[in-house]
Amino acid sequence: MAYNEGDDFATHFTKDDENPNEEPDNAYQESVYISFVDNEKGIGGVWRIGLEHNQDKANVCATLWREGSTSYNYFYRHHPKPKADWSNMQAGPLTIKVVEPWKKIHAVLKDDEAGLEVELEWNARTPAFDFKKDVPEQLIGAFREHYQQFGDFEAKVKWGSEKFDISGTCFRDHSWGVREWERGWKFVITGGVLRDKDLFYVMMGHRQGRMNGEGVVLTHFDPDKDTRVKFHISDFRAVFDPPPIVAAQSYVLHTPDRDFRVWGRAVAPTLVMPFGKAHFTTALYKWDVDGETVYGITDNFAGHHFSHNSYPFPTQGGDGSTGAAL
Repeated sequence: MAYNEGDDFATHFTKDDENPNEEPDNAYQESVYISFVDNEKGIGGVWRIGLEHNQDKANVCATLWREGSTSYNYFYRHHPKPKADWSNMQAGPLTIKVVEPWKKIHAVLKDDEAGLEVELEWNARTPAFDFKKDVPEQLIGAFREHYQQFGDFEAKVKWGSEKFDISGTCFRDHSWGVREWERGWKFVITGGVLRDKDLFYVMMGHRQGRMNGEGVVLTHFDPDKDTRVKFHISDFRAVFDPPPIVAAQSYVLHTPDRDFRVWGRAVAPTLVMPFGKAHFTTALYKWDVDGETVYGITDNFAGHHFSHNSYPFPTQGGDGSTGAAL
């Protein structure tokens, strides 16, 4: 696939890649999700529709987390696969519509039993972040056809007798390919925003026991320059309560200009999603980045070979230092 140089909001992808991508392999899957945070109100969530194309089913997760208050977690793996494209994809309580490729998404979460309805609009701030181009292959294996994109969101929430608006930073994700969930590889993804200007995106992964902290950070984003700064991670530490839930984590983020000491903890109930013998978790984190407090969404994926005595991430830091409880 050639790079689409004519569109500022694409990399090697074209607008056709905003549509479902199907292959005959039974392990071939696809997903779209959006992760959003209102930093002023300490509210965030993750909405995801995953298509298991050749099994005619869809898995759905939807969350709305509020620090210190009622939160909503939903996961179900056996919805019928929608007969639609991403311009109007609906499964279970969640609808995701790509209104304008690379630029605008409209999404609705509606759960009558929970008394919850959220209507959200996302508008792009940056070009798509291309995993094939920007993320080291050893981190993500089969997740090569994969892009994420930062933007801003506004949403109206009706929850029981409550009505309120939220807004802030949001990134969307679209990936497709063979999902060999039980291969045993693992990764951590973190996204956030500092001072409404510095966007940071952290992808850490490891196989066979060592954290590999390579990746990319978007900083002081300028659409004309498309600034992407390579970084690496050291001194990664994690606390599990219990596995596979990552209750807290810390690391040092090294960029060409400066280093950031980052630590954070989950501040709302973590959503745990089993896929066979593997587990995917997602949580609202409250982060301290060099003394500045921000909220962000953290995803963790752990393969099948772990137990209470063998955690899904090493207790050894990415630079070889000894890990410890925070």
